[in-house]
Amino acid sequence: MNQTTEGGGESAGVGAKKYFLSRGTVSTWWDLDEKGGSCGTGFAETLTAVLEGVDVKGKTVLDVGTGRGRFASAFSQAGAASVVLLDLSREMLESAMARTSSAIPHGSFVLCDAESLCFKVGVFDVVSCLSTLIHVPCPELALSELMRVCKPGGTAVFDVNLSTVKPDEDDFSVRGALGEGMPRELIKSWNPEMVREARPLVNSWTPDKAKSAAQSLGGKIAKEKRLKTSSPLLTHIFFVKKLYETGRET
Repeated sequence: MNQTTEGGGESAGVGAKKYFLSRGTVSTWWDLDEKGGSCGTGFAETLTAVLEGVDVKGKTVLDVGTGRGRFASAFSQAGAASVVLLDLSREMLESAMARTSSAIPHGSFVLCDAESLCFKVGVFDVVSCLSTLIHVPCPELALSELMRVCKPGGTAVFDVNLSTVKPDEDDFSVRGALGEGMPRELIKSWNPEMVREARPLVNSWTPDKAKSAAQSLGGKIAKEKRLKTSSPLLTHIFFVKKLYETGRET
């Protein structure tokens, strides 16, 4: 049975969070590869690496920053016992519900902020956060939340994205605000005023910082893999085994 819950989504702040909370923003360009654009074209490569790195069969899974639910659907198809789809954007969560409700029979949908997850300590066997931490204002805080809600012995799977291209001079103000790896065709449908208000949508977190943060939060790096996908970003995936409890109770 599918359920929808509102968590901390409405309490998000300004800037990037305001952008993702607003209607007619991220939903106009995310997954444009399905319509002939290039965003999300690294999905297949990332999914293959993720499913090779963690066994979700029979596990409880939380997918943070689920977007339209593509990774969550794959986890369900791979045998997950239950999947919770969580996103800050109400519009994206509504899209995920429409797209995945039949594909994820034991799924629930939660509107919530990755930096303040609305779950108690140690709830999930697997916590996934893919193509998301790059957009979070404080990725260290979000990672601490991923680790907090993961069970001891469970696995947190997340990626860090690195740009591989430089912005063009003629649209430097837009691409520079959002991150150097954003393709030109994605910019055409964006509201310029919202873009300026949201800058930057992309943080500068690095794999080294992510690794250090994960280890300080009671995690052991079980595996990591760097992918050069067909998108303009390098994707560095971490599989972190939670060794012990840290963080606050909710």
